[in-house]
Amino acid sequence: SIALGVSALAMVVGLSGCTGEDAINSCTLDAINGSSELSVYSKPGEINFLGWAVDIENGKVPEKLAIKLQGDKGKHYIFDYNGVRMERPRVSESLGSDNKALNMSGFSFSGDGKALPVDSYAVFLLIYRDEKAVVCPTNKKLIIQG
Repeated sequence: SIALGVSALAMVVGLSGCTGEDAINSCTLDAINGSSELSVYSKPGEINFLGWAVDIENGKVPEKLAIKLQGDKGKHYIFDYNGVRMERPRVSESLGSDNKALNMSGFSFSGDGKALPVDSYAVFLLIYRDEKAVVCPTNKKLIIQG
């Protein structure tokens, strides 16, 4: 694992608990580096993530989050959540819930991507439930250029 800046960037070969059957659709990655495009181009360096995440099964905002980058060349990288929670006033309403605690599901954080090799990465949000990572697909791509 490579510790850089305020977040840990860890290379992993696989992630237990991240199977398709565990996938949930209770998150949105609104922006990468300020862009809401589906494909975001970046040079290695600080990468900013903005969005929201809810653990639908438990009806709460997850305490632990991470961003998983899955490279086309086969390597995976994890950015552990190190940011602040933000209010997202319409999340509970959009999920059809009366649970107003879900409105604190917003997140904003940065990861130190200086060590990321040039590649195209599928971006996933990991929501941890009972120490098991549950994958939430974002349909976003981060393309690191040299």
